[in-house]
Amino acid sequence: MRGKNHALVVAALVFLALIPHWRTILLSEVPLPEGYLALIAPELKGYLMPTPWNALWWDAIGQFWAWRTEAMRQLYEGHIPLWTNRVGCGFPFLANPQTQSLYPPTLLGEWLFEVGRKFGIGRDQPLPLRSARLMAWLAFLHTLLALVGAYLLIRSFGISQLASLIGSAAYGLGSFQTSWALLPTLPATAAWLPLTLWLVRQIFAAVQTKQNDIAKLANYAVAFSLSLAMLLLAGHGQVAIYSLLAVLLFALVEAVSASRKIVWVAIFAFIASFAFSFVLAAAQLLPTMELTSLTHRHAPPTWEGYQAFARRGLTFADWATMVLPFLFGNPADGSYFGKESFADYCTYAGFGILVLAGLGIWDWVAKLLSRRYTPARLHAYTPTHLHTDTLALLHACTLFLLGALLASGSTFNLPLYFWLPGFSQLGTPTRAVFLCQLAMGIIAAKALDEVDGLTVNWKSVIATALLLPVIVVFGVGFWLNMQTTDFEWQGWLALNAAQNMGVLLGVFALLLLALQPTMATDSPLLRYGVPVLLVGELAWFAAQQIPTARISMVREALQVAEKRLNQILKPVPKPYPFKTATRLLFLGRDWSLVYYPRSLLPPNSTLLFMTPIADARNYDSLLLRHHKAVMALFSEGNPCPFENGNLILMPRRWVNLDAAKRLAQIVGADAVVGAFDGELKLLTVTAEEEQHPRTFVPVNVRYVSDFNEALEELLVIPEDTVLLSAKPQKHHWGGDSAFVVFDRGSVVKVRVQPRIVDLIRPIWLVLSDTAYPGWLAFTNLGYGRGEKLQTAVANGAFRACYLPDASGEVVWVYFPSSFAVGAFLSCIGVFCLAGLLTLFPLASFKAIHGQNFSGKSRLL
Repeated sequence: MRGKNHALVVAALVFLALIPHWRTILLSEVPLPEGYLALIAPELKGYLMPTPWNALWWDAIGQFWAWRTEAMRQLYEGHIPLWTNRVGCGFPFLANPQTQSLYPPTLLGEWLFEVGRKFGIGRDQPLPLRSARLMAWLAFLHTLLALVGAYLLIRSFGISQLASLIGSAAYGLGSFQTSWALLPTLPATAAWLPLTLWLVRQIFAAVQTKQNDIAKLANYAVAFSLSLAMLLLAGHGQVAIYSLLAVLLFALVEAVSASRKIVWVAIFAFIASFAFSFVLAAAQLLPTMELTSLTHRHAPPTWEGYQAFARRGLTFADWATMVLPFLFGNPADGSYFGKESFADYCTYAGFGILVLAGLGIWDWVAKLLSRRYTPARLHAYTPTHLHTDTLALLHACTLFLLGALLASGSTFNLPLYFWLPGFSQLGTPTRAVFLCQLAMGIIAAKALDEVDGLTVNWKSVIATALLLPVIVVFGVGFWLNMQTTDFEWQGWLALNAAQNMGVLLGVFALLLLALQPTMATDSPLLRYGVPVLLVGELAWFAAQQIPTARISMVREALQVAEKRLNQILKPVPKPYPFKTATRLLFLGRDWSLVYYPRSLLPPNSTLLFMTPIADARNYDSLLLRHHKAVMALFSEGNPCPFENGNLILMPRRWVNLDAAKRLAQIVGADAVVGAFDGELKLLTVTAEEEQHPRTFVPVNVRYVSDFNEALEELLVIPEDTVLLSAKPQKHHWGGDSAFVVFDRGSVVKVRVQPRIVDLIRPIWLVLSDTAYPGWLAFTNLGYGRGEKLQTAVANGAFRACYLPDASGEVVWVYFPSSFAVGAFLSCIGVFCLAGLLTLFPLASFKAIHGQNFSGKSRLL
C-alpha cells in the first residue's frame, strides 16, 4: 500500500509540473513568444500568433535562447565556452552566470540531445531548435524540482501527503516559478531552495536519532553541499543571495530547536557543507566575480541609489496581487498596466492558499495567547517541545518575514546594499517574494492538515472568502483614482471581474471547507473537493504564464532571416580565404517597455544563425564597461535606449552615418547595417580588398596613460592612428596586412603579411576584440617554440600586441587565472566528495512517507 501511495505522489507531482508546461512537453512547442519572431523575420508577421509586447519576454529570445545556442555550438565543437567573439567584439561568455555554461543539468541535457541526435532523434533539427527544446525540458524539470523539494520539506514536518502536495503546488505553480519561466535562471535558482532546506533538516535530524548514525549525517551533508552548489551554479545571483540568507536563517532555527547535547555536531556539519558548496561552484563563481568588477553596472553604492532601489519594493497595492493576480491587468492579453513588469510585482500563490495560511497563523497565535505560562511551564517549554509543536510554523514565519522585508524594500536591504559587493546593481527587491510563497505553502498545508482543530469562526471564513476580493478591488481602485485623473470605475471593475474569475475556485474551496462541520466525516466531496479546487485555482493561473511558439514557425523565421541577411551582405568583399565570422555594426531604431520596437535583429540575434555572423553590439546585464563607453562616444553618449541600459542598440537617431563608419573601423566591423522600420539596409561597407578590418598594423601609434585619456582623444585623432595604453616602443609601419586565420572563441590566430620581408621591423599589431584579463599573445619562433608577447589596450577597449618582427603568426589565447583557480578548486571538491562517499557508503535514507502527521484532520 505504501508503494502505491508513493507512486500516486510521484504521478501527482509530475501532473502538477505539466500544468504550466503542457504545450511545450505534450505538443512539442518551445517556450518562446512566437509573435516576437517578427523582430527577426518581419516577412512572417502575418503568419505568427500575435503576442502582446513584454520586454522581459523578449529576453527569452535575445538572451537565453541565444546564449543556450552559442553554448551548445561551442561544446559540440569540442571546447569549453569560455569566450565568444560573435557578440560585443568579444565577451567572456562563461563568466556570465546566466549563460549556465557550467550548470550540470544544462550540460547533461546538451550531452543527451547530442547522443539522441546520433541515434536519429531530432537529426533534422538545426541547432537553435534543439537548444529551444532543451530550454523547454529544463523549464519543466525545474518546476518538478521545485514541487518535489517543497513536498519533501513540508512532509518533513509530519504533514500528510495530500496537504503536502497542496502546499508544494503553492510554490511550484505560484507567480515566481511560472511568470519568470522565460527567464530560466530565476526559477532554476529558486527551484533548489526547498530541497536544500529539506537537507538542512535532515542534517540536524540525523544527529538526534538514537543511533546517531555518522554515515547518514555524512551522506546528508554531501547531498546538502551538492544541492547548494547547484543553487549557486543555476545562474541568478540575486535569487542566490536571497536563498543563502534563507538557508542560514533556517539552519539557525533548526539549531535553536535541536538538543543542546548534539547540536554542535550538526552545526559543524552544516558549516563545513555550506562552505564546501562554494568550493564546488568556484569554477563559476571566481570568473563571475572577476567580470562583475569590469561591467557597466559596477559602481560604488550611493544613498540616492539605495533610495531608488527601495522605492522599487512592493507597496500595499502590489501585495494585493496575493488576492487577485491580474489586479493590474494580464500580460498574456496585453492589458497589464502596472509597474515595470508583471513578473516583478505579482505575488500570487493562490487566494485559497493565502486564506488558509492566514487561518493557520491566526490559530497558532490564538492558542499561544490562550495558554497560561507560569514560571514552571516556561522552564518546561524545551526546544524539543518547540520542535514537535510549532517548528513548521516558526520556520514558515521566519521565511515569510525575511522575504517580506526584502521584497518591500525595507531598511533590512540597507546592509546588503552597502556592504555586499555588487548587490547595489541587482534588480528589484521584489524578487525575494518566492520566500513568502514557500512559507505560505508550508502554513497552508499545516492548516489544511489540522482543519478540525482550528480555533476559527467559520462564518468569518465565509465572510473573508466572499468580501476580501471585493475589498481589494475597491481599495486599490480608490487608490488609483487618487493617482490618476482619467480613472474609469466601470472599466476597472469589468477588467478585474473578467480576468480574475479563476480566483472563484479558491473561494469555493474555502466555502466548502467552512461547511465541513455540517458534513459527514468521510464525505468524498469534503475529502477531495477542497484539494481539487485549490489546485484548480493555481492551475488556472499557471497555465496562462508561458507563451509558446510552434517549431515550424521558429524554423521558418530563422531560415528567412538568415537568407535575407546573406543576400544583403553579398556586396561585402571577402578578400581573405579564411572562414571567420563577418562582423557587422547594426544600427537600431528604438526599444520600448510598452510598445513593439521598430528595430530588427536586436543584439544577440545573430547567435541563432548557422552562418558565422558577429554583432559588434551586445545585450547583457554584465556588459563590459570599456566597450560600452567606446560605443557611447559615437551615439551622443548613450548607445542604449533609455528603457534598457543593458541593450547596446545604437539607435539610428543618435548615430549619423559618418560616425557609424568611423566606429565600424574601430570595432573591426566589415559593414554597417541599418536594422529598423521592417527592413535591413546595407548602409556602408568598411572592408577593403586586401585588408581584414578586424586586425591591422596601424600606420601611427600614440601612447596614452589610461582608459580615460584614450576616450578623450579617440574622437579627435586621425583615422590612421591608434591609441595604446602601454610603454612606448619602436613602431615601423611598412604597409603590412594582417588576417584572422583561425577563430575558435578562446583561441584566435592572426597572420601578418609584410610587404617588405628583408628587414626586421618591430610593429604593434591590433586586434579589434575587447581587452579582458586572461588574454595572452604568443608568436611562433619555430621548432615548436613560442614567445610570449607584450600586450596593450588599443583605443580604450581593444587588444594589441608588440611583434619584434613584422612577419609570422600571433596566437591569442584566453585562459583566465580566475577560471584556472576555480576549476582547480572545483576538481578538488569533487574528489573530496568522492572520498567521503567511499569512506561513508550511502546510507539508506529514512522513509519520510510513513511519518505520523501532527494533526487530527477529518479532511485528509
